[in-house]
Amino acid sequence: MTQFLRAIWPSYSTTPNSLPESAGISTRDMTSYFLFWLVQLPFFFLNPNQLRWAFLLKTVVVPVTMLATMGALVHSAGGGGPLFDQPNSVTGKGFSQAWLIGFAALQGNWATLSVNSSDFTRYSKTARAQWSQALAIPLSALFVTICGILAASASIPVYGLAIEDAMWSPFDIMDRWNSRAATAFAALAWMLAGYVSRSRSLSPPPRSSPRPTALAHFFPPPLGPLLSLAPSLTSRSRTQRRRQHHRQVSRTV
Repeated sequence: MTQFLRAIWPSYSTTPNSLPESAGISTRDMTSYFLFWLVQLPFFFLNPNQLRWAFLLKTVVVPVTMLATMGALVHSAGGGGPLFDQPNSVTGKGFSQAWLIGFAALQGNWATLSVNSSDFTRYSKTARAQWSQALAIPLSALFVTICGILAASASIPVYGLAIEDAMWSPFDIMDRWNSRAATAFAALAWMLAGYVSRSRSLSPPPRSSPRPTALAHFFPPPLGPLLSLAPSLTSRSRTQRRRQHHRQVSRTV
């Protein structure tokens, strides 16, 4: 949302911050978070079957955006970047620790789905329908990982960065773009991904569907879905602090 608003109103990126550093979030980012929360609100009154169109749209728009971002950076860099030329700097216990952190980061992306799978599989027409995920989940995770590594590596020579400052976030990369149209369209794609999937999300279906489902037994609509949104308003700053901590741990390893 921040990049989308910056593309429309460039002055939005220089919004003064009136929040203390202990808040873990700036005034600009908090405003973006609240606006996206408002846009997301109507979708909480739809069941997953009615959101099928959003899932289908995401499977087309988001991979194209990832490929376009990665392809443009690799083309500008003239190759995959310096990360692929780096020798192995850790061995033994350090290598095992780094591998486990990477594996946990990748698998943690699907942990919520594994716990809440019954909230989605009950909409399947047959019990065999869910077996397609055995192939779809690892392939999609591999695709996203490859695009992310190539884009981060290529960002080093393109933007003149040190290796440790490689841009692993698509939002950091978009912040360097001069094309407002490209930034706006890419931001729309990532906002769609943020809602439909778990990566860069405020309160997506894998986490948000179980809450309204449970609360609907105690409170009639629209009170149940509205109550399910309340925790998300207070969780943003904690989420950002956890991400900052994980990045520091990863860089240390």
